[in-house]
Amino acid sequence: MDKTYKTLRSQAIGHIRNHRLKSAINIVKQLGEKFPTKDYVRQANSILDDYNRLLDHFETGGTDPGRVKSYESFVNRTLQLLDVVTRRIEMVDNPSQFYNVYRFEATRPDDTVAALIEQYLKMSDEMSIFNFLTSDELSEQTPYGEKLKKREALERRIFNRIWVTFPLVSDNYDAVAKLLTSDEAGYAVKHLVVSALLLSLFKFYDENKLALLFDVYNRYAGDDKSALGPVSLTAILLIMFQYPERPMSDALTLRLGQASEQPAWVGDLRNSYAEIVRTRDTERINRKMTDDVIPELLKIRPDIAKRHLDASQMADISELEENPEWMEVLEKSGVADRLKEMTEIQEEGGDVFMSTFSNLKNYTFFNEISNWFLPFTAEYSGVTAENKEVAEPIADMLVVSPFLCNSDKFSFFYSLMKVPESQRSFMLSQFKTYNVNLAELRSAALNETVVDRRNVVNKYVQDLYRFFNLYSRHNEFDNPFKMRFNIFNVEGLKEWIKAMDNAQMIAEFYFNHKYYGEALEMFRAIEKTMPPSAELYQKIGFCLQKGGEIEAALEYYRRAELIDSRSVWTLKRIGGCLMILGQFREAAECFERIDSLQPDSKNVILNLVNCYIEIHEYGKASPLLHKILYFSPDDAKALRMLAWVQLATGDYKNATANYERLVSEFTATPTDYIRLGHIAYMKGNVTEAIKKYRLAMTAGEDVKSDEVTRRIENEVDILENGGADIALLPFVIEAVER
Repeated sequence: MDKTYKTLRSQAIGHIRNHRLKSAINIVKQLGEKFPTKDYVRQANSILDDYNRLLDHFETGGTDPGRVKSYESFVNRTLQLLDVVTRRIEMVDNPSQFYNVYRFEATRPDDTVAALIEQYLKMSDEMSIFNFLTSDELSEQTPYGEKLKKREALERRIFNRIWVTFPLVSDNYDAVAKLLTSDEAGYAVKHLVVSALLLSLFKFYDENKLALLFDVYNRYAGDDKSALGPVSLTAILLIMFQYPERPMSDALTLRLGQASEQPAWVGDLRNSYAEIVRTRDTERINRKMTDDVIPELLKIRPDIAKRHLDASQMADISELEENPEWMEVLEKSGVADRLKEMTEIQEEGGDVFMSTFSNLKNYTFFNEISNWFLPFTAEYSGVTAENKEVAEPIADMLVVSPFLCNSDKFSFFYSLMKVPESQRSFMLSQFKTYNVNLAELRSAALNETVVDRRNVVNKYVQDLYRFFNLYSRHNEFDNPFKMRFNIFNVEGLKEWIKAMDNAQMIAEFYFNHKYYGEALEMFRAIEKTMPPSAELYQKIGFCLQKGGEIEAALEYYRRAELIDSRSVWTLKRIGGCLMILGQFREAAECFERIDSLQPDSKNVILNLVNCYIEIHEYGKASPLLHKILYFSPDDAKALRMLAWVQLATGDYKNATANYERLVSEFTATPTDYIRLGHIAYMKGNVTEAIKKYRLAMTAGEDVKSDEVTRRIENEVDILENGGADIALLPFVIEAVER
């Protein structure tokens, strides 16, 4: 398959983002030339002609209050045509699952989305408890369990058909809308359809599908007992992040306006945005679990065993905490602190189970793409088909558990069904680590209390994250969680950022977890909407500095200084940036100010000394170093700097003594031996100089001979000032490198 179309497609989208619509249209025309009928070329020319008429009218000074909307319609028409052409190119021989499913569905032209949904609603009506118990005809036919399997198979067909149908129009659109609002359809199939719309939109943008998601939100946002509202809004948000270049049509704008009038809108938007952003930290949490927490837990097994305790129970952290002897082991090993950290992460909504369940996605259940989005229910045929005595209590426990996402519930269920009874009991005890009171949870479920909207979103996002990272063919999908989720870039939503009142929270999340690139985007967007703030400028500067943009960072630190001139933190950062930029005299002035605000700070004094040394003001550096060494005689860093000052000022006796002390009492560095070599060289003892230079290559660092000789050559001015015979330098270097 010709891959150049991908490059051209990316270029076209880039042109649109840069407001170069004509260039984008021309690329679509170029792609359309691949087809003999030239239909796509004609459509592209039609868009171009219409756009040229708009430009002609603009150029002649004509007024048009609808010009912006017209432009947006041209953008949407161009992007839609680009999607159609791309799909036509790919469907020929693309081996991805998307096109395999498409080709399969194409062999069944009568099974449209509308036809499948009609079958589904009819079957659901037949399977209603009333009809099934009162109809003699039904009771004599297929048992309920078989009907259930057929209905689930139909749900999978509907999921797949929606996924590969593009665009979704007319009868198909109406049928999906009917299903999503029908009382005959249960929550599970509606949840699946929302996910199918989302997955389909990730592949190709379809305004009708996005409109359906808005309709679902507007239908269920006010229903405190349904999770469809927050789930559909999460899907909407992900799609709007995916396609920031797509202008919103009047129809979508109207739906967005209706959504924003929902009482739950601000809270739902905040929850969805926060949980999507939180996925940025999942990899770090996963590494923490696999590389730190779990290995440390395994290390303390022997200590547990020595105390004659049952080591098999060690993974039940709540039991460990109840036993003082076990807690002693935990605290001494440092595991207690790690477990406390993971508990806090989970309480904040962090995904602590990703590492646990990532290896439990190999069951045949997960080969079916729709199953990754299936809500876990005790009525699912794959659950009811298992040993009832064993499966039923496990399923009941999982249904009401708020800790696991649906995907992990299925993993946990099938894992428990595969292991022997003894191991099953142990795994169940692990699950109970979180002190889930099953009776209370079941009671809450039976009382139909309002759904925890934040937890619903948290778990749905986890389901999505697992699919895009763990599904066996996940590499065929563009992973939305690799995007940067900056809501300021989403035209239709950025006006709600103030109402959400959590832009700062998201920025702080990125900042505190060291995702400085994402934090910088958020802080800069906040800068445009908020009054000047020293703290904001400090954090922007810090993000820039972490990204290597030192001059830009210095500019923002300067802005922060204008607001708060006595901030030691800001001044330290300014001084550090000036040193990196080689502006040591200005840096020295900065550290002098810091020293006046925070007297006798050793680190400040050392930085100040470093600046004095760089500008050769040794007379100012020496007394400061003596002061540090008076109070901290074993400060190797200060001693090393003093030795250098003494060497640079010709005090070779004291310089030698201090360097000798460094190599005998502290961990010697290559520099220490090089400087001792300098002193020997200046005294005319070339043999001793060569010996010291060679020792620099064995001073604990991987320093090669050419690195040592480079350092010698860089300090030739010291050698000259000390009276060394520079004519011998080539021979010294050759001898060192031998």
